[in-house]
Amino acid sequence: MVTMTAAAVLVVHYLFASLVGYVASFAPLAYSVIAATDVPRYPAVFLVLFLMVVSSTLTHYGNGVGPILFAKGYNDKKSWWSIGLLVTALHTVIYLTIGLVYWKFIGLWY
Repeated sequence: MVTMTAAAVLVVHYLFASLVGYVASFAPLAYSVIAATDVPRYPAVFLVLFLMVVSSTLTHYGNGVGPILFAKGYNDKKSWWSIGLLVTALHTVIYLTIGLVYWKFIGLWY
């Protein structure tokens, strides 16, 4: 269930042009799903929180500075999306594997 919530957080961000709008509208929904299910609370909340920020690197309009950098021509759209996909995928894998094991090791959840 934690990985399904993480996947939903990443995919839904693509539909929003504003990180603030995305967090303000989708975070309560994601946290409601976490509260209504039987998933461990701390890792699920932290994963949603971290992946909401990490997913802002996926698109050129995903965060506040992205449109400024893109408009100035520092990156073209293809390289932004390919590097953004790589960074988002890498962080997602790290959080879902090493992060969860580490959080369990330090006693964040049982």
